[in-house]
Amino acid sequence: MGPLRVAALGPFLALVPETPPPELGLLAAECVAALDPFRAPLTEAERAKRRPERLDPRGRALLDRWGYPYVFEAFRFHMTLTDALPEAERDLWHRRLSEAYAAAGPEPLRIDAVSLLTQDGSGPFRLLARLPFGEARG
Repeated sequence: MGPLRVAALGPFLALVPETPPPELGLLAAECVAALDPFRAPLTEAERAKRRPERLDPRGRALLDRWGYPYVFEAFRFHMTLTDALPEAERDLWHRRLSEAYAAAGPEPLRIDAVSLLTQDGSGPFRLLARLPFGEARG
């Protein structure tokens, strides 16, 4: 995937790819479609939590069909670092996290597997399967 950087996603801070490779979106889309049979049906409470009134018509359609509005063309890979931060604190935390991440000398991120997890109620996630990618053959 290449190098990551700290970025603001609304009120949250997250690690995002500096330049997302097109293959990442394709992988995500294929996972959503292929793994959909394993997804629990969207409840009304979960739907309301996604605030469909704030979504555009396409976002509402994605939410209703796939259980989440940020899939396919709306997907953006990210690894969330913070909870929602007050606007007055975002710049400070953005700078601190960027400095800490740079100081750690991070390696470019490589995705080498897809993992399937389950969750019973509000309990912790449990790993069902880890599916490593094979080596590319020429």
